[in-house]
Amino acid sequence: MRGLFLCQPNLDLLRIQDVGLQEVAILNWAAASDRIILTHDCATMPDFAYERLLICPHEI
Repeated sequence: MRGLFLCQPNLDLLRIQDVGLQEVAILNWAAASDRIILTHDCATMPDFAYERLLICPHEI
């Protein structure tokens, strides 16, 4: 994150820890807030994203 802010000081970036959400709630919040998600969570996040696409295909 530090490197991103050095390149883009006005970057509007939030950490999930600061928002207080987990798993599918993160995806719902990001969609409702017009945000993108950057993650290193290759173990569980793809499954949650796929599940959300099945439930909410109209929000793509």
